Amino acid sequence: MSENSFWRKGFIYLVIALIFAYPAIKFCFKGFAEISAARKSEQWIELKAELKSYAVKPVIERGERSGQYLTATYTYHFKNEKFIGNAVAIDPTFGGSVDKIVTAKSILEKSTKEQQKVAAFVDPQKPENSILFKVTPVNG
Repeated sequence: MSENSFWRKGFIYLVIALIFAYPAIKFCFKGFAEISAARKSEQWIELKAELKSYAVKPVIERGERSGQYLTATYTYHFKNEKFIGNAVAIDPTFGGSVDKIVTAKSILEKSTKEQQKVAAFVDPQKPENSILFKVTPVNG
């Protein structure tokens, strides 16, 4: 094997390794970001919020439906200031679990029917940050 073909093969292997490494690194970074956000939300305080709307929407990847996620709009007050929230959870797809999305949706439906406020978790350091579900939704 000549020295030139050795370097050419090495370069090709490096390019292939980088192509596969990028998605793996991106996936790990996303996972660490979600874990970090979940840990931070443990310190958030629970307030009552008025639910304005909610919907289950499809996740579209590469032009095809690959799952669904929950959206909502709600208002809440923190230290006499009104905020509008739209984050349902740290992961609005609930890890791709249809059962969890259905449970969360039924909790929101029940509060709408009974005209009750829902629990919202608010970051006391940045009150514009809020979510409705910190963990897996449980019917109650």
